[in-house]
Amino acid sequence: VHAVADLAMASALFVGLLGGTVVDRGTRSDHRWMELDWGGPLGVRLVSPVDGPPGETLARWLGDRSGRVHHLELVVEEPETVPGVRPGDPAVIGLDTGREDGTWVVEPGVNAGLRLVLHAR
Repeated sequence: VHAVADLAMASALFVGLLGGTVVDRGTRSDHRWMELDWGGPLGVRLVSPVDGPPGETLARWLGDRSGRVHHLELVVEEPETVPGVRPGDPAVIGLDTGREDGTWVVEPGVNAGLRLVLHAR
């Protein structure tokens, strides 16, 4: 999940220049999102804060950056065996990952600054 300040500008880069295909999009209470893929198993979800109080947390987290990786989301065989993992809570993760159960999280502080969101295969 790549948080961006301006979804239209991010779309110009990821779709226009890099050739991604929009496979889904939507709006939540705190962000707008767009899922892209390139015809293979990997894709990216772009998220952008909405105007007003619900989106302020994401906007504050982005600060003055135009974009910032929020987390990597992976499907794994046994997420509970990954060092530093704990059961995930979408509210704690900070962004809706689109999956409500079976989520495990490795926080940035125990993973060289990058949050991992894991799901059982």
